[in-house]
Amino acid sequence: QTPSTAPTSAPTYRSTGINRLSSDSSRDAYWKVISVPLSSTFKVGDNAVILQPAHSAWLPNSAASAWIGTTLSGFDDAPIGNYQYQTTFSVPCTTLEVKFSADDRVLSVVVSNGITSTTITTFIGINEYNSLSSFTATGLLGSVTTTMTFTIQNAVGPSGLLVQFGALTGCP
Repeated sequence: QTPSTAPTSAPTYRSTGINRLSSDSSRDAYWKVISVPLSSTFKVGDNAVILQPAHSAWLPNSAASAWIGTTLSGFDDAPIGNYQYQTTFSVPCTTLEVKFSADDRVLSVVVSNGITSTTITTFIGINEYNSLSSFTATGLLGSVTTTMTFTIQNAVGPSGLLVQFGALTGCP
């Protein structure tokens, strides 16, 4: 059977801020914070906080994705430095479109399937908090678990990440 190359709509269950932990509805069920600046009091390994409300200068939260971070609100200042947010998922396709926005900016995205790892540092768009940038994750291995890690930099003030998964291609 020849794989389809027609785009398929990606499930939103791994986009940021959409699914809440049943034990703590202020936390994202699928996105964890795996690294923070030394001055942060956020516990590494905990699920990211869904920022309510998002900062008024940022893209608004929507049904497709919402802002996550390490503070309660998009208006709260976060320590200066780098943060890493991570999720894992499986998709039945080989390519996934990923749209994102960050305050201040995304430095890199690492996509790993346990066998190979790709670091992405070039994005389509201006890589700011008031617009969506994007990249295409390729070489996904269908039913194999994929780990995606965003490293973002906060230079001053509030900090957050919004990720929205888009079209899937290379599907069986």
